Amino acid sequence: MNNIPTTHNKNCFVFFLLSIFILIIYSNTFNSSWHFDDFGNIIDNPRINITDLYPDTIKKTFYALPEESGGKGESLYRPVAMLSFALNWYIGQDNTFGYHVVNSAIHIFTSFLLFLSIYHLLRSPNIKPIDESLRYQIALLSATLWAIHPIQIQSVTYIVQRMASMAAMFYIAGIYFYLKIRFTDSIYKKIGFALCCIIMFFLSVGSKQNGALMPISILLMEIIFFQNISNFLNTKRIWLIIVFLVLIIASGVFSIYFFYDGNLLSFLKGYEARSFTFIERILTQPRVICLYLYQIIYPIASQFSIDHEIEISRNLIFPWTTLPAILFIILIITAGFYNVKKRPLISFAILFFFLNHTVESTIFPLELIFEHRNYIPSMFLFVPATTIIIFFFERYKQMKEKQFFLKLCVLMTIMVISAIGLGTYTRNFDWLTEKSLWESGIEKAPGNARPYQNLAVSYYQKEGLHDKALELHTKAIDLKDSKPKFSQMVSFNNIGNIYKKKNEIDLAIEYSRKAINAVPKYDMIINYIIVLLEDDRIDLAKQETENLLIDTPDHTTALNLKTLIAIKLRNFQQAYDTALKVIKISSYDDKAISYFALSSMFLGKYDKADHYLNKSLNQSNSGLMNIQKYFALIENSIRANDEEKKNLYLAQLIERFNIKI
Repeated sequence: MNNIPTTHNKNCFVFFLLSIFILIIYSNTFNSSWHFDDFGNIIDNPRINITDLYPDTIKKTFYALPEESGGKGESLYRPVAMLSFALNWYIGQDNTFGYHVVNSAIHIFTSFLLFLSIYHLLRSPNIKPIDESLRYQIALLSATLWAIHPIQIQSVTYIVQRMASMAAMFYIAGIYFYLKIRFTDSIYKKIGFALCCIIMFFLSVGSKQNGALMPISILLMEIIFFQNISNFLNTKRIWLIIVFLVLIIASGVFSIYFFYDGNLLSFLKGYEARSFTFIERILTQPRVICLYLYQIIYPIASQFSIDHEIEISRNLIFPWTTLPAILFIILIITAGFYNVKKRPLISFAILFFFLNHTVESTIFPLELIFEHRNYIPSMFLFVPATTIIIFFFERYKQMKEKQFFLKLCVLMTIMVISAIGLGTYTRNFDWLTEKSLWESGIEKAPGNARPYQNLAVSYYQKEGLHDKALELHTKAIDLKDSKPKFSQMVSFNNIGNIYKKKNEIDLAIEYSRKAINAVPKYDMIINYIIVLLEDDRIDLAKQETENLLIDTPDHTTALNLKTLIAIKLRNFQQAYDTALKVIKISSYDDKAISYFALSSMFLGKYDKADHYLNKSLNQSNSGLMNIQKYFALIENSIRANDEEKKNLYLAQLIERFNIKI
């Protein structure tokens, strides 16, 4: 009983220490702006932008896959993480401070749970007995190095990658609860911890798909740290092998069913848009893994980036580093298996790292490289090194003639930790704004299109510096991207938008057409039609709209364009019918309501026009559009010979918009 308060106090101290370290190192991120995928997943995601906490509203957040990624509100999409974003939005809308606070809190709790897990893991029977104070020091140093390392920045500072950090928090919590089961004698506590472990599994998978690997990681830990490896293959242990295989199959089936609608090979379709094939990705990933390991071992801030220039491995000898990287990975994994009995900490660190890269760094057609993919895999990588360091200190602590040398080594260790933390703090400055992030991206990956495009869109176009934005997009057209056609479409579309703002409509139409030729994406076709309408090319716009509606007859944006074209062609009955169709599909579509009101007015249905114009006015916050609606209400009243309403709307217009006459 006397150890309980001591252990409790030590744990509180560790939590406090990790919190201080993390808050200091990430103190320059709390006002960092939105970046890249933040916009589609959070800012422009209507299912996340909630204003109430009613059950139906909460439920919609579970299906918040962005529309640009094919989301239609029908499939679950990382519901735990998306709910957390929605709650952040409910409290602070688009103010990034609250999101960064939550991300930092997740990182703190994950680091503390990692400390607890390492501490208990060092008590396992296959580890040579370690004094409690040494276990404590090893676990603290390992968790600290992991927490302050710059490889974790994307999972903490990049708001949308809360998906990765939240999945990791529940993942390591599940491991911790499993270890509590292993070191608890009470059957009731075992059941309680088992239930907690299962809950953590589902919360982890609900945050991001790679949480599905947690049962396999736990089984790997059980085999390495708790089983007698020498007798593992005898008949008494065959049940564990069966459980191991069942868990692998179950995790695979669960992942395929949950994330790929039960179609085993559906993921292969993703390669159609990529600049690399299935085989090329398999060949390239060993080189990517080697880069990750290099970043972890040599954590200089300058080598971390939102975008990396990776040459695709076309075969085993091009580039020449492909085969050596593959052989190196095979050698490391072999060493991991070979050392299971003699050096379990090293073995587990290696096998855990590669196991947890199997989702994002193997067969699936994802981007070739992102640093946040190391958040879970790197968790135990620091344990072997810190164990050696702590034992080294302990060995020389008792030797008087080595005291100076010992103090020097301690000082050097503190300097290394400080340097790593400073590197993380320094690298975080790149994440302050979109401009600083993508300027850094251009510096680190000058041959990639994405940094140029994002710098142009996120900064120069917003600032109205059109010529500089044109220069960047034009340069990006011929640069590398994992989706080359999509990348060209992005540049062409943005160039078209810039020319539209510069009122050079012919060039705007030309580049909008090029964007469609690159990738006939729905949004690009819509944009092209809008440009045609601005140049009064009504007939061509009508033809493009009709073609679009062949494949998507009920898409409200295309139907609204059809209504607008009908109004321009003075075909008011068609406009009336089409707008009514949209209202039946989406009763709060403001454009459809406005168009329906206008067509009603031109058809002489003045009462209906008045009703729907008022409805549109009441649900809209757009000042300029509302002025136009008041003018429409006044015109409708004049057409209806309703002098009283005309004067009423005129008075409301003057009062609401402070118009002086």
